[in-house]
Amino acid sequence: MADLLITKLSMLQAFQQLLGVLRRSYIALAILAFLLLDFGIRSTYSHWHHDRFSSPNRSWAWWAVQDMQRQQHTPDILLLGSSLMLSVVHDGDATYLKKSQDAVYHHRSYYLEHLLKQRSLGDLSTFSMAIGGQMASDAFAIVSTLFNSADRPKVIVYGIAPRDFIDSMFLDPASTETYRFMTKAGNRSLTATAGHNSFWNKTNSAAEHACFLYDRRLDFVAIGQRWARTFLSAILNIQDFDTVNAPPELKLIAKVNQPEEAGPNQWLASPYDPHRSTFRDNLPEYKQRYSLFKPKVYQTQIAYFERFLKYCRDTGINVVLVNMPITAENMAILPDGIYRRYSLDVARLAQQYDVKLVDFNKPGIFPHSQFADSVHVNGLGAERFLELLSDNLRADFQVASVKRQSPR
Repeated sequence: MADLLITKLSMLQAFQQLLGVLRRSYIALAILAFLLLDFGIRSTYSHWHHDRFSSPNRSWAWWAVQDMQRQQHTPDILLLGSSLMLSVVHDGDATYLKKSQDAVYHHRSYYLEHLLKQRSLGDLSTFSMAIGGQMASDAFAIVSTLFNSADRPKVIVYGIAPRDFIDSMFLDPASTETYRFMTKAGNRSLTATAGHNSFWNKTNSAAEHACFLYDRRLDFVAIGQRWARTFLSAILNIQDFDTVNAPPELKLIAKVNQPEEAGPNQWLASPYDPHRSTFRDNLPEYKQRYSLFKPKVYQTQIAYFERFLKYCRDTGINVVLVNMPITAENMAILPDGIYRRYSLDVARLAQQYDVKLVDFNKPGIFPHSQFADSVHVNGLGAERFLELLSDNLRADFQVASVKRQSPR
């Protein structure tokens, strides 16, 4: 009896060992299959997927690139900057055209084009890649991904302000949707120089380098999304999946919680109306953005700013830097010494790279009545901004006669 029990236990142990071997074999086979699949897709990916700007996320950068591709030509003048420049473009045109502008579709400055033609500079095209919250690293990512020495704008007008270099709510370059979108579009040098600060971003970057399927996961989501839209369009006869038809209260919640994503009818700029346009106090927001000065963030952004200037010089793009106007109240809450440090660094790099620097933040240029809040101009301020800018472009660069320089 005892011998029989020992035999059964031995058989059970042998069976368990066999299961363990099979289990390990299945795991090994699964890993091998995954590696072969990853290698196969990596090898053939470029043959079946040609849209490097595909994305399941309807970010500001995605909308701008879609619009630029539809125009099928490189603009003469590219406008860059944060929401400070956005207010110039959107509110300026809304006031000039006397018609509300949908931000996700509005990427030209019609008023600037009108002013340049009025100043005998010809029919020059403009395009805005200004994006809310844009940092210097985002500006570099945009320009280095979209333009090269053979296909580039004649002039980039880049509006900058202290927040673009010191935002306390900013983690690292790879934390913004714009930077990630441009990295995915094919500028792999951005990944290598992202300067990841957070553990998650470091881990995520390492995983993307190691696994092609993980690196291109958003492409596969975009493909699935496109199939789903095609199916729903055929079954339910739905043609428009992007327009936001939600109550204003829900739109406001979306703006606050997903500021880097947008849809048609969500962000509208209205013409300036002296009876309805009121000043909004956004100092609490900027107190938070200025609350903690992070030297590493500032130094990283200044380094990207220099890379932006160097890239433009090497590819033959003329740059006009504009120190954006902000109110005295906003200046007063900046950390001690930061504005002077920012001004000196920008001036030094502008001189080093032979770039024109225009200061619109001098007292008296923009009265308080031309601001919508402590940093954004209203429709009147936007028109004045563009009038001053067009004068500077005419006087200092004669944009219409700028010849494309040979790359150095």
